[in-house]
Amino acid sequence: PVKYINPDRIREHVTGDASDLSKDKTVWDIVYQTFAHALRTDRPIIYDATGANGPLRRKMLKYIRSLQSDACIAGFLLEVPLSTAKARNRNR
Repeated sequence: PVKYINPDRIREHVTGDASDLSKDKTVWDIVYQTFAHALRTDRPIIYDATGANGPLRRKMLKYIRSLQSDACIAGFLLEVPLSTAKARNRNR
């Protein structure tokens, strides 16, 4: 089965609110651990995140590559203004 990883859902599970950044270190630790486990068990992964923060996005890609897996990394670029993406995120 596909492993779905969404930092906002993890954040909501950890803090009770997807927009609460107070425990972000814990959230990202879980994201990275979940990625590593899914790759070790050869599970396909869907990583669902806005990715608007370039340095964080590059850090995630670097981490995935560091796991020495033969994973194929593909992405989708949705060209919408960040304000629109954030509004959609609030309304889901």
